[in-house]
Amino acid sequence: MRDNDLHLPEHFDGTHVRQVADELLKRRGQSLELKASRVKTAGALGLQMLVATAKQWAQDDLSFRLTGASDQLLHAADALGIPLKDLGLTEGQVAS
Repeated sequence: MRDNDLHLPEHFDGTHVRQVADELLKRRGQSLELKASRVKTAGALGLQMLVATAKQWAQDDLSFRLTGASDQLLHAADALGIPLKDLGLTEGQVAS
């Protein structure tokens, strides 16, 4: 794992968002890869953070990748009407 890689927690909800936010701030100004394969539950606040992070890294003209998005994370995003592109994903990156 590289220093700018970050594994999202299994329960990516309000309880864990602050911890992830602190880790994201440490990585600000450098390329970032968020690994989301471990996510079992994702709340609205966690998904909102992902959207904001993707937008901030794009605004800073830095590489941002969300990799290995779990089915649970994708289902939560879909239930909230969050398009894949807002999470930094494309249809081709999501295994069916």
